[in-house]
Amino acid sequence: MIRMKDILLENIKENRVSLVKLQTILEKIVPELTDTQTKGLMEIFSELTMLSSAMNSLPFTVKEYKLNEWQLVVASFNTKLLEMKQEVGKISENDKINCNSLMKAIDELLLQ
Repeated sequence: MIRMKDILLENIKENRVSLVKLQTILEKIVPELTDTQTKGLMEIFSELTMLSSAMNSLPFTVKEYKLNEWQLVVASFNTKLLEMKQEVGKISENDKINCNSLMKAIDELLLQ
């Protein structure tokens, strides 16, 4: 039987960015949010998905001629993650919705 833990850890071996955990937690929280909050978080998440696929498509050993491109994508990804963290922080402060697991998933991605 496949466990969720195995699915989440399978991408760590390849040293790639995986948004599975963030997506799973986001899907659980969305029904509790308003339409505007959901729209904002989903827009940021779609941009994160595009940036992570861009990072995952580049080779892990970046050559000098691709280094600037790699650094730009990583910086953009981290900026979007911080933007998402701020949005989640506003939601948890204003609406008293428990977003601790979502914040933890964002922090784990920031530390990768």
